[in-house]
Amino acid sequence: SGESLLDAYESWRQWGDDKACCDYALHMTLPNWTQETADEVKELVQHRGVSSFRINMGLKTARQQLSDIALFQAMESCRNLGAIAQVHPENWDVAYE
Repeated sequence: SGESLLDAYESWRQWGDDKACCDYALHMTLPNWTQETADEVKELVQHRGVSSFRINMGLKTARQQLSDIALFQAMESCRNLGAIAQVHPENWDVAYE
């Protein structure tokens, strides 16, 4: 949606904090991989308690498919930060058919 990861985190925390009656965690989706995204992932892991990220490989229509190099960089960054990278490797063309 064009929203930064930090803005999305704040939005979901505000929504969740107003309704939660127990502890909860957020699992963030990485819509792209840029230096800004990498910096936000580092902030989320080191200072805001996010420990897992979802990477979609089959959502071409949502423009959320990372290149192979971006996928590798995102996974490497998660590993280096001690976070989990969850990859959804669906083949959109096959699923659509």
